[in-house]
Amino acid sequence: MEKSALIYSEAVLHFLAKTRSMAREILVKEMGLKVGRTRFSHKHHSYPLVLVAFEHPKRLGYFDPELYEIGLNKELMIEQDSSVFNILRHELAHYITFIEHGPNTPHHGEAFRNICRRYGWDKEVYLSQGKLEAKAHPKKAKISEKVQKLIALSNNSSEEEASSAMVKAKELILKYNVQSPPKFSHSDEEWRLIRLAKFKRVSAKWQAIASILRHFYVYPVFNHGKGIAYLEAFGEKHHIEIVESLSVFLDREFEKFWKEETSLKGPRQKNAFFRGIAVGYCEKIKECTHHSSTHALIVQRLEQAIPLAYPSLSVATSRLSLDRKAESKGRGWGRKLDIKKTLKSCREKGLALLSFACHKP
Repeated sequence: MEKSALIYSEAVLHFLAKTRSMAREILVKEMGLKVGRTRFSHKHHSYPLVLVAFEHPKRLGYFDPELYEIGLNKELMIEQDSSVFNILRHELAHYITFIEHGPNTPHHGEAFRNICRRYGWDKEVYLSQGKLEAKAHPKKAKISEKVQKLIALSNNSSEEEASSAMVKAKELILKYNVQSPPKFSHSDEEWRLIRLAKFKRVSAKWQAIASILRHFYVYPVFNHGKGIAYLEAFGEKHHIEIVESLSVFLDREFEKFWKEETSLKGPRQKNAFFRGIAVGYCEKIKECTHHSSTHALIVQRLEQAIPLAYPSLSVATSRLSLDRKAESKGRGWGRKLDIKKTLKSCREKGLALLSFACHKP
């Protein structure tokens, strides 16, 4: 499946709460399944009901069998409920197809269509993965214009009228995910989550890479699905785009350094070596980077936004028995790690750069 960023904001959470209620309605009233607070039952087994919002120019929705996750395009926030209901039915049909027939079933084959027929869903459901309609953007522009007028009214009216206008403006911002004026509210800021790497189990190398990425204004988290693990990064759009490039670069550099360090052998020394690279690089960053008040503000905002994506996050720590010699070798390589070329490439792509070029203030 093509990689897409997940989107988090107050407006998105409002939308997901609404669509979760819609999905529960479909599961109970149309599919005849039992639904709990966060799970539903099918043939004596319980399955999670997970909904996320993503950004993509064409795809309206998806079902990810590795994470038992249904994704909805954020542009559906300004579509009619009937369209959203059909997208949910479509993805729930994929979910049931996966449960009953496994992951290798043809995506929109006969098994999928039979499940749609079972629940009385016609072609409007099993063909509901068409392109986003062009009308969405003009509609959003009109809503944004209305928000501006309501805010202007709230500044130039009686107290009662001003209060009513402000309430209506906030409702439209939440419902349609339109951008509010800077002085009005920061609660509708959008944050991104992207899955940088996928593996069967978390390795020492990716733990080390994650510890480096934390210096670039993102929050790395290891998430687990069915027999699979992901390294995710949460942050603002331009920071996410930078660490997406950095993660590829670091993966390649770690393996290159290990190949060049011929004095070490075996998985235990390799794990310690990778951890040492991260320790060495992070030590260098702390020594030669001056953190401004802007840095502190960005970090604070990131920490405050983390519950949007991870409301019940718990941090697990692992105690590894590491080879001290290999870790020391890795620290030396980490202090030589140079990311300037990757950051230069980000600049050429028009991405905002961070102040981590490693220079004395």
